[in-house]
Amino acid sequence: RKLSEEDIFARRYQAVEVSEESKSIIKNLLRRKQAWFSRRPVYIAFLSAMLALCLFSILYPARVVHDITNLGPLTNQAGRRQYLVWACAHMARELVLADGFSRMDKPTLHGALAWHLKALRESTRAVRLGEALGVRNGADWHNPEHNEVMYDEGCIWREGEQPEKDCGIEGLPKVRINGLYSLMLNFYDAVEAVMSIHGVDPTEANAAYAAYLAVEDDHSPGPEFNVVRLDEQGVRVLHDDENLRLILYTVDGGPGDHMGDLLDGLRATLDSFQHEAKWILDNVHEEARVLYVCYMVLVIVLFYGVLFRKTMKTAGQEAVKARGFVHKLPTYLLAKEETDVIRNFFQTPLMGQGPRAHTSASS
Repeated sequence: RKLSEEDIFARRYQAVEVSEESKSIIKNLLRRKQAWFSRRPVYIAFLSAMLALCLFSILYPARVVHDITNLGPLTNQAGRRQYLVWACAHMARELVLADGFSRMDKPTLHGALAWHLKALRESTRAVRLGEALGVRNGADWHNPEHNEVMYDEGCIWREGEQPEKDCGIEGLPKVRINGLYSLMLNFYDAVEAVMSIHGVDPTEANAAYAAYLAVEDDHSPGPEFNVVRLDEQGVRVLHDDENLRLILYTVDGGPGDHMGDLLDGLRATLDSFQHEAKWILDNVHEEARVLYVCYMVLVIVLFYGVLFRKTMKTAGQEAVKARGFVHKLPTYLLAKEETDVIRNFFQTPLMGQGPRAHTSASS
């Protein structure tokens, strides 16, 4: 039986079986000789660090998303309080005058004042304690600047005043300001006193409140007035009633150096929320810059500049050594089949060429 070229090639150059022990020894020696930057665990560690830093760059700044989203409704309610204070002061004055200039009769004014006072209380409570009106965390828990304005002694929102000074309102010696919150409590009491003294009968208060809500819901024009005349007696009451004086002086001002204390204090708290928002966003931007720099250092400097380039440089050096080794082989002393074996050793398997292909090509 005539043997084929493949059978002759296989018998002449049959591979020698290497024992498992020898394989293990060679493998361990090669592993010990292998450079650290070309080892698989090193690449796995670097890629894991890159992935972890990438995720950390997203998750770490996300911790303040709750605070940022809370600042929207918090600032909204803080600004809304200024409108509600103005509305309460306006309606308290019109309730005393009741001369038709406000285009509301006394029951409607009483109901409107009660509604706005209730809304002011709810808004203030939401700003302070949260858990209402869209505010999750109240300012009392996380804003020292707000707490300083609200609860510290004195009136630090007044320019030139010392925080520890016992502030007062000129013309109202009984009123002492020990923080904005104490002034707001005095304002609440004054509005309620005006409603009880100059408003409708207590038995009609609920009906007046419901009537005002009906007017607001139906958008009806309200009562009509045939004659609108200034109530001079009501004007005198505005100057004589201490509750009204407190309301008007803390909102619209009066004789003295300090006017509109309540509105000034509310503006100071609103400024504190804007400062908090700026501080949070500045910190987020700073952290994002630091994390971006760390990521770029890891990717460009360590991974690409050190690990990848060093690995590629070493691979190039090994290729040069292999080429030099091949060039030094005495192939001119070898038979043609032996030369084909050497060529086949360095031939990439992706080309799909076996010993027969090499033999045919050589022939």
